[in-house]
Amino acid sequence: MKMTRKHDLWGKVLLGTVALVALTGSAYAQATAGGTVIRNQASASYTDDPSNPTKYSATSNEVTTTVSYVAGLQITPDGSTPATTVAPGSTATYTFTVTNLGNFTDNVEFLASGASIQVTGPGTVSQAFVDVNGNGNYDAGTDVDIQGNGAAATHSLAQSGAVAVVVKVTVSGAASAGQTIKVELGDTTGSSPYDNQSANNSTHEVHTKHPGSITAVNGEREAKGDITMTVSNVATVTNGPSGQPDAVGPGPSTNTDYTNKAVTAATTNTPVIFDNTFKNGGNGADTFKLKVATSGAPAGSKVEISIDGGTVWTEVITNGSPSGTPEVTTASVASGANSNYKVRITLPGGATALTAYETIIQAVSVSDPTQTNNTIDRIYTGYLRLVKTATVTNATGVGGATDAVPGADIEYVIAYDNIANAPTGTGNVDLDALLVVITEDGDVSPNNWSTTTDRVASTESDSRGGTITISNSTGGVANSKYVDTVGTLAGGQSGTFRFKRKIKQ
Repeated sequence: MKMTRKHDLWGKVLLGTVALVALTGSAYAQATAGGTVIRNQASASYTDDPSNPTKYSATSNEVTTTVSYVAGLQITPDGSTPATTVAPGSTATYTFTVTNLGNFTDNVEFLASGASIQVTGPGTVSQAFVDVNGNGNYDAGTDVDIQGNGAAATHSLAQSGAVAVVVKVTVSGAASAGQTIKVELGDTTGSSPYDNQSANNSTHEVHTKHPGSITAVNGEREAKGDITMTVSNVATVTNGPSGQPDAVGPGPSTNTDYTNKAVTAATTNTPVIFDNTFKNGGNGADTFKLKVATSGAPAGSKVEISIDGGTVWTEVITNGSPSGTPEVTTASVASGANSNYKVRITLPGGATALTAYETIIQAVSVSDPTQTNNTIDRIYTGYLRLVKTATVTNATGVGGATDAVPGADIEYVIAYDNIANAPTGTGNVDLDALLVVITEDGDVSPNNWSTTTDRVASTESDSRGGTITISNSTGGVANSKYVDTVGTLAGGQSGTFRFKRKIKQ
């Protein structure tokens, strides 16, 4: 009887020990599988006479203990902040590992429509799945969609089994440098590690879901993992005319936008001031350098830049070549902010008339010098060109067909054009010729045709529909003054004004 009681007691102790293991909240995997039967039977030997021993044996009854089902769940990493940064507008990949800590094959359940995932910061979930084949990509029919699932989705994990859960997040294009995007898979509370907690059917839970008739002695379990990534500093800059840093020029390109201005060749020693604007298009504060990328100004010219509205000027081009201070560095400019600056260009005296001189100003990010953008400050030394031709038609019978004999007609043609580039792109400053009026006065020196020719009626015309008036010349000769009111002539536009005069006989 004693032996039986002892083995009964041992069995009860073992059972109690197993039960204790089953009820613990340990995050470690259970080594002994649930449902395992632990068998125990004791044996003994004895004799009845020490001098003439007869050996006997005894065997106890067998006691069995069935290992309880113990559920357990772990999601890692917890509180991870990888060194890898994410760029605005990119897709960031967050990878979690879900592990079955229980001692039996168990299901892991993810709530419908991606509810088990939470994102904090400037990002949205674009895809989330259980990566069954471990290749990092979603494969329909193999992997388990936990973002587009209309109902709760489960995945079976063997004892101590683990699987990756991939969450892809689209980072907002407007995300600022230094912002963080945190992704949580599951929502247990408390302190890290957030593993093997009692499931409580919360809003963003990931939990075990026991298969068949199995009931774990510690109930269903839940866990949580979280990863936080930092938005990187992405530098960009655009540079253009005043208030138009995103202007687009020919090409189309943001490096060919322009501001056109004009001086007369006689006043080229007068400084011409351009107002430009650049924008910090990056997602963090930055400083910038302003410099001349290319100077088409002739020898003897000077280029200066001011970043304080014109109080202080830095000479960056001297006598047509880079100066000792070829660039100006700005103060810090906030993300998305515009910054205005001025460029002062002085052409040397006697510059060629009707010529365009281009100075390309470049803005360069200090945080990332590969990020640059140009704008063109262009000076025209006059921009309305007049080219006059005369053609003789002789139908008098005297001399040749083009001989200027008395009675022959002379057709005068004035071709006019705005040599400034035609308006193109957006946000540029163009150079229109306004209030264009072409005057032909036969008595204004060096003209003398008012007294040597007569008007040929109804031969006056303008190809652009200009208004032509005919009056007495300065000297009073009738019908010897022509005024063609053209109006506005945009860059690249042209026309012709023509009329005939008959050589007096």
